[in-house]
Amino acid sequence: RQYTGCSPLGMSAISSQKLSDTLAMYDAMFGTLSIVGHGGCQVTHGAFLVDDVPRKWWPPGYEDWAHHSFLVFDDGSIADMTADQFDEALPQLWWPADHRRYALTDAKADAADAASTAHASMPSTGVTRMAFRLPTSR
Repeated sequence: RQYTGCSPLGMSAISSQKLSDTLAMYDAMFGTLSIVGHGGCQVTHGAFLVDDVPRKWWPPGYEDWAHHSFLVFDDGSIADMTADQFDEALPQLWWPADHRRYALTDAKADAADAASTAHASMPSTGVTRMAFRLPTSR
């Protein structure tokens, strides 16, 4: 966790940028990206699907997307250094990550934020911007 610190919460942008910079440096020195065979990569500021199981208190049609940054390789594979902030079962470096939990733009996270704001009386964890999750033991 050299770039992320002891907690991944809120560290996706800087962690993704540092991973990208490190990969570029090692590629220049050793051809790492060519050896790995997935092409180059870029930091993407998009969204992560936090919970895909609807909760009974969610408004109709709500999807639990959060703003999130991650790396997307030329072949479409995704590397995520901070997905474990949303799900303790995920590794500290998730690669290749499950495409179904990612959006390449932040539009879905913006929609989730708007719905959360519109329904501010819903349960809140206080951990993230989500107003629809119950408190967890984390």
